[in-house]
Amino acid sequence: MRKTINEGDLAGLLALVFLTTVGDVAIAPLLPQLRDGLDLSGLQAAVALASTPFAGVVLSLPLALVADRLGARRLIAIAGAVLVISMLGQALAADFATFVAARLLFGVVFCIVWTAGPVVILRSARPSSAMGGAISASGAGLLVGPALAGVTTELAGPGVALGVIAALAAPLAVALVVRRTPDPAPVGAHAGLRETMSAAGRQREVLGAILGIGLLGLAAGITNLAVPLSLSANGLTAGAIGIVMSAAAVVWVVAAALAGRLGDRRGGTRLVGIGAAVLGAVWLLPVGNLSTATVGGFLLLSAACRAPLNTFIYVMARGGAERARISAAVVTGLLNVVYSIAAVAGPLAAGSLGRAADARWSFALVATVGLLIGAALLIDNRRRGTLGRVPAVASC
Repeated sequence: MRKTINEGDLAGLLALVFLTTVGDVAIAPLLPQLRDGLDLSGLQAAVALASTPFAGVVLSLPLALVADRLGARRLIAIAGAVLVISMLGQALAADFATFVAARLLFGVVFCIVWTAGPVVILRSARPSSAMGGAISASGAGLLVGPALAGVTTELAGPGVALGVIAALAAPLAVALVVRRTPDPAPVGAHAGLRETMSAAGRQREVLGAILGIGLLGLAAGITNLAVPLSLSANGLTAGAIGIVMSAAAVVWVVAAALAGRLGDRRGGTRLVGIGAAVLGAVWLLPVGNLSTATVGGFLLLSAACRAPLNTFIYVMARGGAERARISAAVVTGLLNVVYSIAAVAGPLAAGSLGRAADARWSFALVATVGLLIGAALLIDNRRRGTLGRVPAVASC
């Protein structure tokens, strides 16, 4: 009989997801003062921002292998302690090299949370509900992080703002280390990386999850590029843009929570295919009209689609790993690699398609990719039949 994560451990893990997201997005409002205080060039500021996704590309798979051997829960406990150290390092950094080193250390935490975290979360008695809670916690972090960092920076400076996050994480780090609940039973076999990757390449649900997470990474990266540019071109101030983005974060939290409450039903690649196609259709809205109302409405609809789709992809990937008898940790690590690459490459690709002032090409790129992925998954599902147990509800 497989062990499941208890409610106390799940709550601690969701708190870690929240604080990690807060630490990730807090950097944006602090960047101007950090740039002045550390005397950063434009390139150095870009490197600081890219440190976390770069760590995701490089470290996700190695950390997945460590989670297989050390235990996912033990690795998560380590992540709590490293989160405190990395935030303190950023708060106390006096030069560019120290700050980037601390930011890379934070990237290790982020990788652990989204590699080992889903392995443990999806061992809940209700996997979709637990995963929906994790996606909601990340959305709450997106909402709280910029506001907390911005206000604290205005009052006391960026170092204090980063130190506050470290202080909030310290009690959680202690709790994660003190609790000695055994790791849940592993999902999948402990095969080598080459064998696992080969098996994953033949598993339809894992392949579908890879396509879906790539779409979400692309959408996330281009959202951060195209939406602010479009709203700014319409005359909105930075504060007004922040309010619109915060509203989307609220929708994200609610949508993920609702998706998790729907339970686990049959749907498989068909569900993710529908979700990808609907998301692609939503991204067509601003292609023809870049008015503030259209872009704002699009952002809310996109968040309402992306959050449930994120939940369903992780649940489907876990089911595929079980059926293929491969490491769930390596599969989630692979998802992180694909997401990180797409999130970094998406804005670069969009920028090469057209002028930075015209975001239509960016929106059209995501719309096209979403519709193609949706069509591919639905055609494959119709030809082969539905496999797996995931929530049977459209993701928008």
